[in-house]
Amino acid sequence: TSPIFRIRELDTAQRIQLASKADRGERVILSRDTMAPVLLNLLANPQVDSENVLAITKSPYASPDILQRVASDRRWLASADIRIALVRNPKTPTPVAQRLLETLPLNELRTLAKVGNSKEDLRRLALALVMKAHSSR
Repeated sequence: TSPIFRIRELDTAQRIQLASKADRGERVILSRDTMAPVLLNLLANPQVDSENVLAITKSPYASPDILQRVASDRRWLASADIRIALVRNPKTPTPVAQRLLETLPLNELRTLAKVGNSKEDLRRLALALVMKAHSSR
């Protein structure tokens, strides 16, 4: 049977258990799980890769605790895509998002400064960083 059908048949406790030792295909499926404990255990899997972590950070089911854990791991912060996803996720704690904002590429800061769906304080900080970059030229 296909891994997606097999995983769909598992209850939450079984998916949590599987997440810590899942293979590549299972990790891709589990990174889109709706249960935060599954996502948390997936992050603890030594085989988890940046593709899985990016899917988790973009997930509407990722809790602030999960996003905080991703943001505190240097392995994942090396990826600009993951940093951008963390800043854009409304569940990322504001202080974490503010700290990461300063590490984003200028074009992403410009986008965040214009987009109305970001947190207002993040939008203002992005705008200030864009203005600072332009004044230092």
